[in-house]
Amino acid sequence: MFYKSKIKIFITIALLKISILHANWPEETLQKLSLDEKIGQLFISAVIINPDINDPIIQEALKRIDQTPVAELITKYHVGGIIFDRKTTTPKVEYNFINKLQKLSNIELLIAQDLEWGLDMRLNGAIKFPYNITLGSIKDNELIYKLGKEIGRQCQMIGVNFNLAPVCDVNTNEQNPVINHRSFGENQNNVAQKSIAFMLGLQAAGLIACAKHFPGHGDARLDSHLDLPLIEHDLERLKNIELYPFDKIIEYNIMSIMIGHLQVPAIEPEANTPATISYKITTELLKKELGFAGLVITDALNMEGALKYYEPGKLELKALIAGADILLSPRDTPLAIATIKEAIINGELSESALDKKVLKILKAKEWIAKNKNLNNSGNNTNSSANFMAKLNSKEAYELNQKIYKYAVTLVQNTNDIIPLSKKLAPENSQIVAQEAVMQEIAIKKIKNNIACVQISDKKTQKEFFKALKNNLNFDKFYLSNNATIQNVQKLIFNLKKYETIIIGLYNMNNNLNENFGINDLISEFIKNLSTSNNIILAIFGNPYSLKLFENYNLSAIIEGYEEDINAQNFAAKIITGEIKPFGTLPVSASKKYYASLGLTF
Repeated sequence: MFYKSKIKIFITIALLKISILHANWPEETLQKLSLDEKIGQLFISAVIINPDINDPIIQEALKRIDQTPVAELITKYHVGGIIFDRKTTTPKVEYNFINKLQKLSNIELLIAQDLEWGLDMRLNGAIKFPYNITLGSIKDNELIYKLGKEIGRQCQMIGVNFNLAPVCDVNTNEQNPVINHRSFGENQNNVAQKSIAFMLGLQAAGLIACAKHFPGHGDARLDSHLDLPLIEHDLERLKNIELYPFDKIIEYNIMSIMIGHLQVPAIEPEANTPATISYKITTELLKKELGFAGLVITDALNMEGALKYYEPGKLELKALIAGADILLSPRDTPLAIATIKEAIINGELSESALDKKVLKILKAKEWIAKNKNLNNSGNNTNSSANFMAKLNSKEAYELNQKIYKYAVTLVQNTNDIIPLSKKLAPENSQIVAQEAVMQEIAIKKIKNNIACVQISDKKTQKEFFKALKNNLNFDKFYLSNNATIQNVQKLIFNLKKYETIIIGLYNMNNNLNENFGINDLISEFIKNLSTSNNIILAIFGNPYSLKLFENYNLSAIIEGYEEDINAQNFAAKIITGEIKPFGTLPVSASKKYYASLGLTF
C-alpha cells in the first residue's frame, strides 16, 4: 500500500474528528423530528437543473425521476438530500441552486452527485480529469490521492458534500457496457489501492466518499440502468476478486457504500432479487461479515435493474428492510414515504430501526458541517467574481497534466523505433552543425521520410500533431472515420513512399460489439500499411481495442486512453523522445497486450 505513514496519520486525525462529532446534536435533533420528517431523511431525490426538453436523452431521464417539484420534496416531504442528474448546467448555476435549496431545509441537505472524474461528469465548463481506466495505468498512487482531494475541493466550492465515488468494481469483462472505463482495471489489488487513495483524498477535503457498486459490477454483461445483471461466480471467486476492493476500503474508513442492482446467486439464491433488496448481501455480508458500519446507500431506485421485478414504494421498503440507510433517486418519493409510514404503523418495520438509520444520517451531516470549507481556511471563495478561475485553478490544471504524463503507455516498440530523432535545426537556419547533419542522415530520420495520418470525424488538427510538429518534420494527411474505399485506396497509394507513418486514432467508443468505433475499412487501412511501412499507432481511446491490432505488423503502439489534449501531447513527446513513457496497461486486451504491460526506453 502506498505511503502508509501518510495514510495512518490521516486516519488518526479522521478518527479524532469523528470522536468529536459524536456530540448531542444528532440525538437531540432526532428526538425533535416527527415520523414523517424522520422518514424523509432517508431519501435523496433526483433533480435535473435547466433540462433541455428537446433533447431525447433528457426527455427519457425526466420520465425516470420523481415528478414532484423540488421545493415540495424539501418542504412537504422533508427529504434528506438531493442528487443532480444529467449534464445540463454549469458549476456556478448549480452552486446558486444548491444555496437556494439549503435555505428551504431545516436540516442541511446531503447534496450528492456522480463526479467520478470530477465536476465535468455532470457540469459544463469544469476541468475533465482522467477516467478511472486511465488512472489505473499510473504507478504512483499519491497522484490519485491528490486528485481525490482536488475533486473534493471543487465539490466544496459548489456545495456538493457527497460524491458518489470511487468505483470499486474490478472490470474483468471487456464487454461490460456500463463500468468498463469507469473502473481502475482488472487487478483487484490495483483497484483497491487506487480506490483507497481516491477516497482518502475526497474525505480529507471534507466530502463523504462512496464506494460502489457492492458486491461488484465489474463482470456484468448487462447495464443495470436497463436490466438486472447476473453475476454468476461462486463465493470463493467473489471474495478473491469482486469483494476484495470493498473489503480493503472498509479497513480505511470509507464513509458510505452503494449497493448495486445485481443478481448474485452465490450469496442471494432467491431469483430476481437484486442486491439492493437482499438482506443476505446488505446486512449479513456487508455489515456483519465485512464489518461495515457506515452509511449504506442504494443505487438509483429509478433504474430498471431495480424496477424490473418490483414496484415503486414496495421497492424502497424492501431496500430499507434489507439494510439500506439511504434511498437514492426513487421514481415516486411521496408514494415511497407513504408505503414506509404504513409499514411502520403496522409493525412491518420498527420505528427503532428507522431511528438508527436516521441517526447515522444526522451524524454524517454533522461531520459534513464540521468539515465544510476544510481546505479554504474560512475564505468564502464562492463570492468572488473569479469563481471559475478559482474552481479551475492553475494547480488543478497542473495536476491533471501530471496525471496524464504518467498514464500514457508504450505497449509495443519493435526494434526500438521510438524515440524518433528530434528535428536537429530549423529549416530556415543558415548555419547547421555538420555533426548534426551527419547524425540525422546516419539514422535516416529526415524530412519527407515521415508521414502522419489523423483518423477522426473532423479535419481540425488535433493536439497530437501540433505537439509532434514542435520536434519532428513530417507530411500530414487526414482520413475520415467514414471514408469511402476510394478515399482509403488513394491515401494508401500516397503513403507508400514514406518509411515511417504515425497514425493517430480518434472518435472511439467503449463497445466491443462495435469494435470500439473502429470500422472494418479503417482496420484494413492500418493493416495494409503495416505490411510495407513502419507504423507507429497512437490510440486515443479504450485500451481493450488493442486486441484488434494483435496480429498486425505494427512497429510501435502508444495507448493514450482518451482524447484529452494532455494525453495527446505526452504521446507525441514519447514518440520524439522528449519524455520517457511511464504507464502500464490496467486491463488485458489479449495475451500479447496484457495488464501491467508498459515499456520504456
